[in-house]
Amino acid sequence: MTAKSTSLALIDIEAEEKGRRLVSAETVAMVGETLGVVPKVPTVALQGNLRTSVEAVLGPHAALTEHELGAIRRAADILPSPAPTDSFVWEAVKRPADVDPLVRAVMIYHRFNVQAVAVSEKIGANDAFRSFVRRFSSGDETELRVVLDAERRHVDRISSFMEFVGAFVEKASLVFEGDEWTIGSVLVLTAAVGGFLHSRESLSAGWELPHMPSDECLDAVEGLRVELAYAAREVRESHGINLLGYSLSALSGIRRSLFDGGADFRMAISSFGVEEDDDERLVALARNVRIFLETCDRLEQALAEGGYGEADMPAVMSHVLLRKYLIEASDATEVSWNSVKGILRPRASVSPEQFTDLLASLESDTFSAKLDNVSRDRGQAISNVVLAAEHYVYSRLYWIDAGERVLSCDPGIRIVDLRSILEMEPEIHGNTEILSRAGAMDRHDVAVLEQHLEWMIGVYGMPVSNAAIDRIIASKGVALEGLLTEP
Repeated sequence: MTAKSTSLALIDIEAEEKGRRLVSAETVAMVGETLGVVPKVPTVALQGNLRTSVEAVLGPHAALTEHELGAIRRAADILPSPAPTDSFVWEAVKRPADVDPLVRAVMIYHRFNVQAVAVSEKIGANDAFRSFVRRFSSGDETELRVVLDAERRHVDRISSFMEFVGAFVEKASLVFEGDEWTIGSVLVLTAAVGGFLHSRESLSAGWELPHMPSDECLDAVEGLRVELAYAAREVRESHGINLLGYSLSALSGIRRSLFDGGADFRMAISSFGVEEDDDERLVALARNVRIFLETCDRLEQALAEGGYGEADMPAVMSHVLLRKYLIEASDATEVSWNSVKGILRPRASVSPEQFTDLLASLESDTFSAKLDNVSRDRGQAISNVVLAAEHYVYSRLYWIDAGERVLSCDPGIRIVDLRSILEMEPEIHGNTEILSRAGAMDRHDVAVLEQHLEWMIGVYGMPVSNAAIDRIIASKGVALEGLLTEP
């Protein structure tokens, strides 16, 4: 061991300079290699966009080796392009655990027939269409196009029926007082068309009364008209004269000869072309004419008691005729008259146009036969029938609309094809739900999500810390741009 000297005399302060003695670079390299030390480059030593990206990824005070920088740049280079910054996918994957379920969902999505997924998407939430397909029993090989054509025609028929009933009731309400029309009242009215046509000439003129005639008034007038018609028939059969064809003014001369005196009956009746030389026959004729005129007087009295004058007779008779035909129609249709008479009560005033329009609708009736079978409940309101028809039409149109969407992507699809797709739908829908929660609503969205998942998988595999991964994702890939563009 060398002894330590403390003598200052041994120190030569004036000694000449000589070359420096340093550890050689080879020795330094050997030491670094032996100890596994790799030099690191601080981010401040990098230039331009490369420095910007490295600082954005690793932080402003980070340092990394050339090897680390090369690995990061290679990892960034093999990544697919990131999604646009405003894409829905950035909210779909927020942590590594989100990746695998979505990757599986995308794989399952591609496993299904593309057309099956498209058809299921076109059907959407329309379970009425699914129910129709499952219930269809006219042949699995039938094309959906053929089925929809038939259904549209059926819907059109129901729509026409609904329109005809609605238009008819609207016109009938102008002639009759009915508010809430029933199936029974419409059937009775349509069944009375023959009588209305028979009396078209009288009824088509319309009528106008100061007030509604009571049932008692109509009963009295109807009974007296029956008596009057019988008396007139007796005269017509015995002497060929139809007294109903003359007004009371025209029969005044005969009346005076029979009631007031001052006139001769034989002469008075001869004015109507009746020449009777047989006294017995003349007396019988006078008796029958007298009965006729007395009945006319009673009829006039009945009108007066009802609050009407002689000029109101045609209008009152229109009411009598209508009621008579309608009662006969109620018997023919087996609908109780009491159940419909309040509805089928003619209005006090009806114009010729209103009655003519109704009669035209009755003549062109195309709905009563169907209405007869719609419900056995004759008291069922027509408004309910129309409501049921509207519900039927709109419910059919709802699933027909889904069918048309399906045809838009597969014009030749058959019922058997649809049933196969419906069997796959639970799995399709379960998978689609996962994708929907991620924001992928259609095939294009799935493609965008799939590319983003590839990018995310690549990012999660990059040789950087979790904090760096978070920065890359938070920047939506922008932080990596300098790694790709700088040499």
